[in-house]
Amino acid sequence: LFNKYILRSKHIEYRLKRNKVCYLQISTGCQGKCSYCSEKFITKLKSRPVEDIIDAINDGIKRGYRLFGLNSDDASAYGKDLNTNLEALLKEVVKIKEDINFSIPEFNPQGLTDNVVELLKDKKFLYITCPIQSGSNKTLRNMKRPYTIEHALKQLKKVKHNNKNLMINTHVIVGFPGETEEDFNETIKALETGLFDRVKVFMYNERPNTEALKINPKISEEEKERRKEIVLDVIRKNN
Repeated sequence: LFNKYILRSKHIEYRLKRNKVCYLQISTGCQGKCSYCSEKFITKLKSRPVEDIIDAINDGIKRGYRLFGLNSDDASAYGKDLNTNLEALLKEVVKIKEDINFSIPEFNPQGLTDNVVELLKDKKFLYITCPIQSGSNKTLRNMKRPYTIEHALKQLKKVKHNNKNLMINTHVIVGFPGETEEDFNETIKALETGLFDRVKVFMYNERPNTEALKINPKISEEEKERRKEIVLDVIRKNN
């Protein structure tokens, strides 16, 4: 009620009134090769055509929706199976004249091209979730994540500077095989930049038939738990 009559924050409305959000699946699957992921063995990228998504948004507007979630397994891979891309979709989204807002719940850093960053300046964009996973380039290479932490943070800093209305969420994995204390501290430094409004932390779990199984040394469950608690403490201090 406080938000409804006084704050009028769309961010709070999005988080607390999920039934008022029109969720649209823009794609399923991804083209990533993450060494810890087993889903790549069973899911292939399948994108929904841009015009179909815009039609669905317009239909949602007619039905009274003002908040939209552009859902996918990886928005940065959107359209690569249809000879298009996320930039083309966002260009059409920002043309919509109605007062509506969007979240992009899964947005891997490799998709933060300069053109996409420029499009995210539009005040229609309320949230993106951009999972950095680690602040260590060595760990990112072991994870087979196709970006450096410097590039991810640089692009996210631009996003934050250009659109102060937009909140950035992220995910990190602690205890990935081979993650040293120094690697872990690099993750802490990334989280202390103040770029992230919300952070989810996961302890690494082995998945069958993944490349990460071959990476050593393994991190004990006790050490994973310790690192998780440190991250949670950093999150509390920064929020």
